[in-house]
Amino acid sequence: MSITALQQRLHKLLNDRFLRNIGWLGSAQLANRVLRLCATIIVARLLLPEDYGLAALVLASHEF
Repeated sequence: MSITALQQRLHKLLNDRFLRNIGWLGSAQLANRVLRLCATIIVARLLLPEDYGLAALVLASHEF
């Protein structure tokens, strides 16, 4: 098998699986961020400012 054939095969493999997986991963990350933003907005409307501050501290520490 020549180098060109190997390069073409590798290029096709990377384009098919890799790019598809990158698309799914990017879509999942975007959906996660949008849902978390919506949840934060809803919680901010429901809680008092003091309670929201406490919730922000808890959630920030939970991320680490």
